[in-house]
Amino acid sequence: MFATEYGYAANSETASVVMPEVNYEGPGNPQLLIQYALPHANQYDWASFPTNYAPPGSAKWSETLSRGRNPVWTAVGINHDRHDRNDFFTFVAGAFIALAAAAFVAAVQEALGTRARLRT
Repeated sequence: MFATEYGYAANSETASVVMPEVNYEGPGNPQLLIQYALPHANQYDWASFPTNYAPPGSAKWSETLSRGRNPVWTAVGINHDRHDRNDFFTFVAGAFIALAAAAFVAAVQEALGTRARLRT
């Protein structure tokens, strides 16, 4: 059995792919092969459910089916390099905001101090 593209969400930092529910009523335990055309699939850490194969443009999983209901499940991937990069840029943005806030407070204090000196 082979399945493609049941739904995924990816934003370069995390990716989630949905595996289909299958009701199997046959003999044996066949393999369901699932493939997604997912950009940069090889850059994600698929620790929740490792891929069988993940070249740069797709990801492939296989699931052994048992007789009866085989429920839906989701594989989650994390791009640790992109996550670290985003954390760094968040830190830099916070540092610039803090610097701007400090400059604003200093300017207000200077303006109030100048006004007080002019009155005396």
